[in-house]
Amino acid sequence: MKSYSKSFLVLCDYLSALVAWAIFYYLRKIYIENTEFQVDNSFYLGIAFLPLAWLLFYALQGTYLDIKRLYRLKIFNLTFISTLFGTLIIFFTLLLNDTVSNYKSFYTSFALLFIVHFTLAFIPRIIFVSFTVKKIHQKSIGFKTLLIGGSEKAVEIYNEIMALPKGEGHNFVGFVNLNGID
Repeated sequence: MKSYSKSFLVLCDYLSALVAWAIFYYLRKIYIENTEFQVDNSFYLGIAFLPLAWLLFYALQGTYLDIKRLYRLKIFNLTFISTLFGTLIIFFTLLLNDTVSNYKSFYTSFALLFIVHFTLAFIPRIIFVSFTVKKIHQKSIGFKTLLIGGSEKAVEIYNEIMALPKGEGHNFVGFVNLNGID
């Protein structure tokens, strides 16, 4: 898998964070604060800096280190945990000082931001990971694998793995000979 795949995942994460903040900001103004939606400096600051903050958070979490090793449950866990902590950070740094009519508005804002961001971040990520897993099963991409042993048993294991209908991600690059056995 080439580096453009990592770039594509980063682009998807950036766009989903940008769209999530825009949708959250709109819904918060209209339904929670019951005011007219106006594009102001806080909207533009959120659009400019929050997607970059989300990308930094994802990078610190290790999401982009080895994208071939992502699987569906892992991407769900990474997205859920990062969304939970990221939403908490955004809530306490940006939203807590807003004037609201009652404290329930804070809970609603937090839940709305979490749901919107998680949904918009998870959907492209799960599609990306599913595509990657499909490529691994089709044996288009894989992990460099070294088979230790050179005997008939090693060749048998190699042939058995290569004959599997679904690839397991092995891309054999060679054998290591043990004890002089070919």
